[in-house]
Amino acid sequence: MRRWVLSIFAFLLLFACVATAQTAESSRKVKTKVVPVEPELARKLKLVAVVKVQVTIAPNGAVQQAKPLGGHPLLIGPSLDAAKQFRYEAADSTTTAVIEFHFGVDN
Repeated sequence: MRRWVLSIFAFLLLFACVATAQTAESSRKVKTKVVPVEPELARKLKLVAVVKVQVTIAPNGAVQQAKPLGGHPLLIGPSLDAAKQFRYEAADSTTTAVIEFHFGVDN
């Protein structure tokens, strides 16, 4: 019983952290989005995946740093390249955001 209560507490704590990250992410609007180039091998394999990239945004809106948070290894490189080309609205301080790239999904 105690383990179950601790599990729920950990889940709620994690959910609160995720909710905070989403709020911080939405505070700066994207001015320029770049679509990653899908590698030929991924296209041939009909790979369907999501790659998450955390970006650090400078006060002028340029992406200073991009770090992969998860996704297929074949798609991380193109996702990082695209994320580094994103541009955001200017702000007073450096902020972070999480970008999701969806591959192999017809939108």
